[in-house]
Order: sequence, then C-alpha cells, then structure tokens
Amino acid sequence: MKCSNCGKEIANDSIFCEYCGAKLVNKKNRKALWISIIAVVCCAIIGGVVCVLPSGKKAEQVVEQEEFFQKKTNDSINYALGYLNGQQIKRYYLANEDNLDELVSEFINALEDAYYDDSNAVDEVKERTNNHPAIEMAISIGNTIREQESVGLLGVPGLKTKFKYIKQGFLDGFQNNTEFFDESTAGAYVNAMVSNAKAKNEARIKKEGEDFLRKNALRSGVITTQSGLQYEEIVKGYGSKPKATSAVRVHYEGTLVDGTVFDSSYERGEPIEFPLNGVIKGWTEGLQLMSVGSKYKLYIPYQLAYGEQGAGNAIPPYSALIFTVELLAIK
Repeated sequence: MKCSNCGKEIANDSIFCEYCGAKLVNKKNRKALWISIIAVVCCAIIGGVVCVLPSGKKAEQVVEQEEFFQKKTNDSINYALGYLNGQQIKRYYLANEDNLDELVSEFINALEDAYYDDSNAVDEVKERTNNHPAIEMAISIGNTIREQESVGLLGVPGLKTKFKYIKQGFLDGFQNNTEFFDESTAGAYVNAMVSNAKAKNEARIKKEGEDFLRKNALRSGVITTQSGLQYEEIVKGYGSKPKATSAVRVHYEGTLVDGTVFDSSYERGEPIEFPLNGVIKGWTEGLQLMSVGSKYKLYIPYQLAYGEQGAGNAIPPYSALIFTVELLAIK
C-alpha cells in the first residue's frame, strides 16, 4: 500500500511509514487501533473523577442546550468517550486532509449509519468517500457501540449507552472544543467512571454469589465442604472415584447463580475429557467426590472458580458458579 502522507510504497501491515514516520491505519490494523484507544481509556485505575461537567451552551445543534448533560453521569461519560476518540482519530486519520470538514461530516454519517445498522447507508458513505480509512474506522466504532449496548457502554454493565452524546463528543473532539474537556481530562474522566462502574458491578456480583451460597447451604441434601464447595447428589453412582491426577469424561452444564448458561456439553452434543489437575479448584475437589455413573450439582464460590478475574465475557469477576455434572468415565 501507499503512505497517505508521503505517497511511498510500504508494507501492507505497517502502522508507521518507514520514510516519513506518519501514523498509518489499514484494514488489518484498523480495529486494533480502535481497541487500543479504548484500552488506553479503560486500563488505568484512577481514584476519583477528575472533571465534573457543568451544563452550558454548545456550538453544535446535535443536542439541544436544555438537554445537554444536566450533570448526568451517563451523559457525561458518553460525551467524554466520543470526545477522546474524536481527538485521537483526527490526529491519526485526518491530520493532513484538505477536505477536513467534509470528512468529519461523512465520519459522523458513517458512525450513525453503522450504529443504527443501516447497511445501505453505510455502503453509500463508503462509496462517496472511496473507502477512506477514517470512514472505515467510523463504521467499526458504530458497530462496536451497537454490539456492546445490550451489556453497557464499553461492555461495562451500569454504564448506559447514549449515542447522541457520543456523537456530540466526536464532533467537539474533531473541532478541539475544550468547553467541557480536553483530551487529558476526557481520558481521566472515562477511566474513573469505568473503574467506578466495574467496582460497583463486581461488588454486586460478589454479594449475590455469597447470598446465594449462604441460602443454598440451608437446603436439604446440600453438603458444604471445608473449602466452601457445596454439592448435591442428583443420581447415585456405583463406580470408582477419580483422583486429583485422573483424567475424566463428563457431561456438564455451567450457569451463573441467576441461571444464565455459559457453557454446556449437552448443547454441543458430546461429552468432554480433561485432567482434574487442569481445571478450576471446585471441579478438582468436586469430581473426586463422585463415583462413575453419578450426577451431581456443584455450587462453587468464586474463590474456587475463576476468582477476581473472571473468564472472558461469559463469567464476570467474583462469580459463584453452578455446575450440573455427570461423571461418565475415568480415563
């Protein structure tokens, strides 16, 4: 491909031009840059909110003055996220463009079209701009915001997506409007709000798990071990019991305490085999209590599951887990 700054031929996977040093974004690394921008926002842990947003007059008409912010947290963080990314995208994509105003307008069109999942409009703006990298980025961001919305802004429960404020933030970021934020305070503000929302969500999940296990321990048939693992025999088995070093073959279903299924060999239609010393502590302990042919329910506190880190998007940090397990064989 060619460098958009100096016009020289460079490798397709380049991020910086080896001749002029310009920042480059191609189809391969475009999404990575968006993720890296978000990662910069989300990775730091900041103890408090750096900037409290005032209400006030805005130059853009996208959001009416009387609606703007009113010191609402979700309004503010959506705006700050848009502002931060507007500043950085302008720097990486639009710094040397002669038709900046036109591209900014098309960027907002593409962002909005992707967010509202209007594929025809997305194709039209791509054609109008000859697949400009900034437009491709806008589409990627719009799709990501839409896909994460059901969970929360940036995929964080408790942070509600408000697209009109994201869009306003982008516009002000492109225009270097510092009435509410500059790039530094926008990043600090988003960091703080994301950290606070995550902490509240994790505290809620931890409490829900602890409350569930405390009540569950009182049920007839549920046995609690010294480690805190709880188990319940559903079907009695009469075969051998595995050791911690054994490999086993099982059918299972895993759920959160609210009943959400996050994994199931039943759904996949085939059992799974694994070594007991290669799984979470609750499984290592619980399977050794079972005989081949038995079916148990294991109620596992977060300390014996995936702990304070969780596991991907399916299992949040501090999650107590419930597994229905059939021990089919010891290998």
